[in-house]
Amino acid sequence: MVVAVALVFTLVSGAPGDLQLDASVATLGRSRTLLPSRGPSTTTAEAMVMPRLAAGTAWSDVSAGVSYQPVLSAPDLTTSSTMDVLHVAEARGQLRLDGPWRLSGVAMGSRGTTDLLAESRRNPADLQTLTSTGTLTYRAVRGDLRLEGALDPRTSVVAAAGWFLDGGEDAASRAILPVQRGARAEGTLRWSATPLDRLDGRVAGTRADLLQRTTYLVEATGTWRRHLARTRDVWLGGGVVGADTQDPGTRRTRAYPALELGISDADPARGVSLQLVARTGAVIDRATGEAAPQLELVGSARWRLATAWALSTRTAAADSRLSAGDVRRLSAEHRLDWTATRSVVLGAGVFLDWQLAAAPGLPSVREGGVFVAAFADVTGHHPVRDGAAP
Repeated sequence: MVVAVALVFTLVSGAPGDLQLDASVATLGRSRTLLPSRGPSTTTAEAMVMPRLAAGTAWSDVSAGVSYQPVLSAPDLTTSSTMDVLHVAEARGQLRLDGPWRLSGVAMGSRGTTDLLAESRRNPADLQTLTSTGTLTYRAVRGDLRLEGALDPRTSVVAAAGWFLDGGEDAASRAILPVQRGARAEGTLRWSATPLDRLDGRVAGTRADLLQRTTYLVEATGTWRRHLARTRDVWLGGGVVGADTQDPGTRRTRAYPALELGISDADPARGVSLQLVARTGAVIDRATGEAAPQLELVGSARWRLATAWALSTRTAAADSRLSAGDVRRLSAEHRLDWTATRSVVLGAGVFLDWQLAAAPGLPSVREGGVFVAAFADVTGHHPVRDGAAP
């Protein structure tokens, strides 16, 4: 992966467009207390360093960029000097077509040593079932293409397609997290019915292969979005999700309701932003590969307390109904950030992750702790604002 990223950096640096190089580094120290449902609790002191190097170039109608970020972590400073490394690379590109149409693509990959609790915090929007709390050698790759444009001043279209693969790298890690591969596609039609109302229609499909099980999800929904005030929106959506699960010798087809209710408010003048979303639907469970109905609640907020201080909070909860038993997940983080200089942010906060699993073979666990963090933009191309690192 490092060789591939170095090659792309070389190609980008030789491009005739406007080249920009960016470098930043983030550090994180946290105390983690793991409370499994069976067995003793453990407390560790973890330290992480995450340098990031990125390059991008742009022409009149084309832009491209790559980045590389190794995640260097010492899982427990109190008992071991072992260093784990997770390599993360990304490549992006965008092509401006005729008129308002744009085609964009992204490819991302990660490979190295990590644990599933740490990975879930890196992607808090995805509350997947935890199959283990131990470390494993991990790999993940995904690619996406996206086409968006306007049919007329009131109607816009978005179409996207992609593929993904993730799981354990070696045999022992694959026993903890089997390799899952699949593809997805979706299309959305948006129509501004009035200056305050927008109607969205969306169709999406996903295929995932895990172990000897293949699952298809097809979702069709319609959403009404209302602009209540200058900074406030509410939306309500509904539809249906069809699921088809195929095992050797068996096949199950089911349908689930899909509902979503949300509100958002973002006022830069007051330095306040918040969003609350509740949704039901179906997901492909990461542990078993089966389609399961899920209820999900997500809330986030951010307040700019002063010119250099910001308080943020995020909580997400999910309840998945697997055939072998329910799995409930909760993730929360609350943090305070201080913009020390134009390019440096210091922060501290608390976090909590929780899983209660009735399904056999899955862990029930709680993990919480405190953390301190620092971010520095070395090149100064992306100054931080409102106490937030880019």
